[in-house]
Amino acid sequence: MVHCDRVGSDKHGCCVMQRCLEKGLFSQKIALSEVIISRLHYMIEDQYGNYLVQNVIKLNNQMMNE
Repeated sequence: MVHCDRVGSDKHGCCVMQRCLEKGLFSQKIALSEVIISRLHYMIEDQYGNYLVQNVIKLNNQMMNE
């Protein structure tokens, strides 16, 4: 996940990462979420990365309700 910033800040890369957060295995969702959170300072400032941060927040809410 070294290139998470670059992929997440690209329109198409952001879409792929969003699908991973929606459709991946639980362990994969957690791993990707941790990477996004670790780069939070960069992601929230980026127009596409911000969408990923929002998806991580939604994911945590869904996990808490299960």
